Amino acid sequence: MKFLTKPFLAILSLAMVFFACPLLAKEILIDRIAAVVNSEPILLSEVEGRLEIERQKESTSLMQLLNQIIDQRLEIQAARKKGLSVTDSEVQAALEETRVRNGLKDEEAFKKSLAKENLTLEKVTEEIKIQLLIRKLFQRDILQDVVIQEKELQAYYQNHLDLFKIPEKREISQILFEWKPDDDGPAREKVKEEAHILYGRLQKGEPIEDLIKEKWNYSRAMTLSELGTFEKGELLSVLDEAAFNTEAGKWSSPVESPLGVHLLRVTQKPAKYRSLDEVSPQIKEKLFQEKSEQLMSEWMANLRKSATIEMPLLKDPSFNNQGARP
Repeated sequence: MKFLTKPFLAILSLAMVFFACPLLAKEILIDRIAAVVNSEPILLSEVEGRLEIERQKESTSLMQLLNQIIDQRLEIQAARKKGLSVTDSEVQAALEETRVRNGLKDEEAFKKSLAKENLTLEKVTEEIKIQLLIRKLFQRDILQDVVIQEKELQAYYQNHLDLFKIPEKREISQILFEWKPDDDGPAREKVKEEAHILYGRLQKGEPIEDLIKEKWNYSRAMTLSELGTFEKGELLSVLDEAAFNTEAGKWSSPVESPLGVHLLRVTQKPAKYRSLDEVSPQIKEKLFQEKSEQLMSEWMANLRKSATIEMPLLKDPSFNNQGARP
């Protein structure tokens, strides 16, 4: 589980329910009860304070947020009912991990960073405590039952082969006749002519090494170099087209670019697929996440069904009830 990755607003996930911020509601509604979860009230001030933080990141309605807070209150109640708790040492270890991960040298630097986000160490400590408690609940009631079978890995691999495809590549050698900055039209034509003469001799099967040893009286220095290995789309468009349309082991016809005139020789590296053994950890992680989310969703639905939830806020005509759950 991760805590407080930058920016710090990200850690205030679904349930900063133990503190009040400046209220956004009309004065007449201050400190009214927004909902009651198994006889435990959720104050409107809690929801409004949390809403102010959420709206700095994304568009969230008050009713959406209230339902999120209700879900987390149910999770906290379930954890405590099962006798789960979080020790001070666990909380401090998580705080220290957060500080180090964010590159903050000491607690004072940590506090200053939090202050920039209108947070305090006390608020963050309480949020981490909640997250740790809920994580223990999920590990006990849900995650320990998630098992990924070998046949599931194999099925996912076969059905999603394109995800594990390694695109074909070209290993490229190049002969380059460079332009000079002051080359005029005739000078450039001379360079292109020389490149085509060389290309013709290469087409006849003359080894490039022998042609270089001849030390022709070129108007330009002719250089032979290894460019490396490239996937389609990684080179200049004119070179890319030549490289991927030239038969392996052959030289391309001369290609012009802003650098000069190129002849390319390619070695084809065909597309292939990463093996199942290689990608099994990646597949297993994805399937584990999908199964966990599904089980958590079902678990939460059952928790709501067995709970007594009242939402007085729905009866107030001053609020838009869109987003409220039945």
